[in-house]
Amino acid sequence: MSEEENVEKIPSNEKPKSYVVEGATLKCSCGDKECKLKTPGRKSVLIQGKLQANIMDFIPKVNIDSFGKCKSLKNPLVAAATSANHGRLKPMPCIPNVTIPWINGKEDMLADEAPALLDCSKNMCIWGGKISITDDGQPKAPSRVEQGVEKMGNGGMLMMIGAAALLTAITILTAPVSVPTLLVAAGVGATTAAVAGAAVTAAAVGVVAAGAATTVIGGSEVAEGGQDVVFGALGSDTSSVNVVRDFGYGGDEAAYNQAKGIVTTTAAVGTMVLAPVAQTVSAASGGMKSGKTDSTKQTKTTSNTGATSGKTATSGNSGKSTTSALKLKSGKTDAVGQTKTAGNAGTRAEPRTKTTSKLLPNEGKVDTYSELVKSGRRGDNLTPHHMPSAEYMKNQGITKNDGVCMNMEQPSPGVGGRHRLTRSYGSGCDLTETPRKALARDILDARKIYQDEGLYSEVRNSLIEVIKKNKEFFKNIFIKG
Repeated sequence: MSEEENVEKIPSNEKPKSYVVEGATLKCSCGDKECKLKTPGRKSVLIQGKLQANIMDFIPKVNIDSFGKCKSLKNPLVAAATSANHGRLKPMPCIPNVTIPWINGKEDMLADEAPALLDCSKNMCIWGGKISITDDGQPKAPSRVEQGVEKMGNGGMLMMIGAAALLTAITILTAPVSVPTLLVAAGVGATTAAVAGAAVTAAAVGVVAAGAATTVIGGSEVAEGGQDVVFGALGSDTSSVNVVRDFGYGGDEAAYNQAKGIVTTTAAVGTMVLAPVAQTVSAASGGMKSGKTDSTKQTKTTSNTGATSGKTATSGNSGKSTTSALKLKSGKTDAVGQTKTAGNAGTRAEPRTKTTSKLLPNEGKVDTYSELVKSGRRGDNLTPHHMPSAEYMKNQGITKNDGVCMNMEQPSPGVGGRHRLTRSYGSGCDLTETPRKALARDILDARKIYQDEGLYSEVRNSLIEVIKKNKEFFKNIFIKG
């Protein structure tokens, strides 16, 4: 059996669970209140900024606090109080009496040298109370509706920035009184005034383009956010569409963010710089129309001609947003999930077609992410695919640039491509998998993609090399346990 086929079997029917952290909510069947789990003195790793708990966090008053009032008659205090109350149950203050570690911890994942605590773990008070974990303590991801509302707010702000930029620049470009005329009237030389006027006109044209692009991007995000609100309220997993991102840049997230940042900054800064000029020419034009500035009437034709010649037809593109690309693929997490996140918020289904019938040049090349990026070129339609994913390896202390990757097809701009078919594309990952299992799943995933297209024999050695390089570069992580 070849090395890439000798991988661990991955269960597909195991219900995902989550790790427990400090502040988790505990409940006792005999108490009338819940309490919070404490982890004093813990040195374990952080999960979303909180200390991870293990099965040894069971000490009363240290880890487990009071559950309010106890109603168990096995508790001597409750039994005595009930007896004194003529047999009517008399709950008494809870003093938890837990003597054993939690059960159902994750044996193959240690936190401070003890199995990690899971939200399905249980314990028992000596007085008969059954203690369970009702909330794992991890910060909860916002719902799809909340994400949609936030996205609509951000999009509305972009539209306001774009509209302000358009109003400011168009005021300058269409004003009856031109900037050179005002400068000459103020005593500036004709040549200097002409140069300054040309610079202002060029800047105004650029701000018009940036303002228009910002407005369109903002409108697309408002529309996408509205879809998220509707689909989230209906409990639907239907993907939302951002017209600019998905069609203007073919779903390229990096290009979308870069373009949005550039045009938004240009529009905002341009508005601040040109606003005083717009106010001046607007005031002068208003005075001329009311007959108060007759000396400027003769320049109206020249001003309008200059403004018209300064206009250009410019369109703005944009690329793909980080929030909406985060797509959770249902059914992908077979074991314990580290975080609880809202499903499929602000994402769209990528086409599972439109791939080339043969390998592209350098497709299948294996190296670290940084080296593959250096050796690539713009327009080669390739992207380095991390195996295991960059997110998983980051959790192991490995940077994105140092992760082992294999070049896979991804048209840019465009849609489709083999990289977009991988299980980790635009998705979260199961951080509780063992490193060997995570690597095995990504290898099997890539192998299936190439097998379906009849190209597996051409990348078989590359997949073997991915396994070898991971074990060579990260021996401590992929040591066989």
